Amino acid sequence: MPLLTKALYGFGVDPTSASFYRMLLAIPLNIWLIRRNNDKLILSKKQTILLAVDGFLLSAMNIMLYSPYLYMDSGVSTVVHFMYPIMVFILSLIIYKQPATKVEYLAILTSTIGMLLMYDPSAEISLKGFLLAFASAIIFFNL
Repeated sequence: MPLLTKALYGFGVDPTSASFYRMLLAIPLNIWLIRRNNDKLILSKKQTILLAVDGFLLSAMNIMLYSPYLYMDSGVSTVVHFMYPIMVFILSLIIYKQPATKVEYLAILTSTIGMLLMYDPSAEISLKGFLLAFASAIIFFNL
């Protein structure tokens, strides 16, 4: 998605519009899936409120994911965004005192090595871009 978003920026599209069009394109697919499975889309008041909150958070997350592309390399920004599994792992260890397995440590190690391999010392990293990407990861982590 970052490559397409960066291309859209060349046509004057901003992060909010990119997020809007991404969600707009998902509507027909979701309608098709609902009809294909013969699902009924009847929501209670509580479900409607929760869906609205989730929709707002998802929109905010997308805008915060796309905004750093204006300030730094899209690859670095996306890597920062996808740090959320590491955040979940660390918070599980600290807050919930959940014991980790060797496989989980290996997964964290390999994902960290992967992020380090993507690091480009010549790439400019903006604090604003980093904070926006990190905020998108925090929101995604909570969705």
